[in-house]
Amino acid sequence: MISNYRKRIALERIEILFNEAKRAMKLKKPELAKRYIELARKIGMRCNVKIPSQYKTKFCKKCNVYLIPSKNCKIKLDSKKHLIKITCLECGNIKIFRYKK
Repeated sequence: MISNYRKRIALERIEILFNEAKRAMKLKKPELAKRYIELARKIGMRCNVKIPSQYKTKFCKKCNVYLIPSKNCKIKLDSKKHLIKITCLECGNIKIFRYKK
């Protein structure tokens, strides 16, 4: 029971931190957004909670930057292999996701 309670709270905090990171990027404070992403990842690791899939495409795992298309990341679609490639313009890290037809 206690572990489920901790995981639920951890997920809520991760969602709050991602929303705050998005708001910080709108206010042009990338360092603050980066810190929020770092905190969300630490909470996830400490409580053994996966970051929800809707947020996985929104940050760079290498440099913890909140990604905004055409501002600090490039997105390419490979329709033949059904892949989405997201390139972080801060560090050059490439994330590849598969999508269905």
